[in-house]
Amino acid sequence: MASAAFSIDPGTGTPGGSLVQQTAAAGATIILELDSISGVDSVSWRTVGTHASAVTTASIDALMALTGSPNGKTCTLTLPAGTEQAYGFECTINAGTSTEATARCAVRVLNDSGKAPVFAGETTEAGVGGWVDAINDAIDNTGIAVQTLAGRKDLSSPGAGTAVDSNWSTLGLYITPAGWEPNTVEIVAVGSTNNATGTVHLALFDTGLNDSGGGSLSPVEVANTEIDFGTSSTMSRKSTGDIFSDLAANKVYVLQIEMYGDAPGTDVFELVGAEIRHT
Repeated sequence: MASAAFSIDPGTGTPGGSLVQQTAAAGATIILELDSISGVDSVSWRTVGTHASAVTTASIDALMALTGSPNGKTCTLTLPAGTEQAYGFECTINAGTSTEATARCAVRVLNDSGKAPVFAGETTEAGVGGWVDAINDAIDNTGIAVQTLAGRKDLSSPGAGTAVDSNWSTLGLYITPAGWEPNTVEIVAVGSTNNATGTVHLALFDTGLNDSGGGSLSPVEVANTEIDFGTSSTMSRKSTGDIFSDLAANKVYVLQIEMYGDAPGTDVFELVGAEIRHT
């Protein structure tokens, strides 16, 4: 009996097994090819799902070039640039006849973390369990990620009557790559003061630079990221709630600290450490 089963060469020159999903590199030229043309009179191909609503199936169909005998025995296309892609492809043979048959398989481009994305409408193209493994993997990796922004730092008084926003110094970098999508973000800092009559601030600044290497240096304090240390001897402070909405992907931020308003000019502040937490 005629079959629509096909194999995929992910751009390596070596096809995988029949209806075995493949991982390809971004921009790779992949080849979908019928396993057998026995009893096959006509062949058509289509994309049945993609990884993002902005990437339409029609846009991927437009990349397909059909060759071979019968026409369409081989379907060749070059994948778009960029990580984190997934496509479901369907082959139909002998459409509109009693021997019509279809088969589906998937091609994926891994994301920056080495994970395989899924495509809309996916069922069992990844295997018997379908997308269950991908979902469970995401659940297993859900939790809190912590990045240390600064270790211990002693801050001496800048002098009596120092004005606010006149004495910032940089503690550390915080970079958000393209595709950065945490659920929540907060800053936590621990410090200790001596003879405190002034105030210490920590805050994130948007440098104006981006993770991809562009932009121009023009630091601006990010709203809602400032942490205030007053006159208590030892304390832990955190940003007010979730600051995710105040940040953006593909940015270079710096954590800065300042001391100001110290009337006698004798304050000492010891930063024990600062970190940023993602969930």
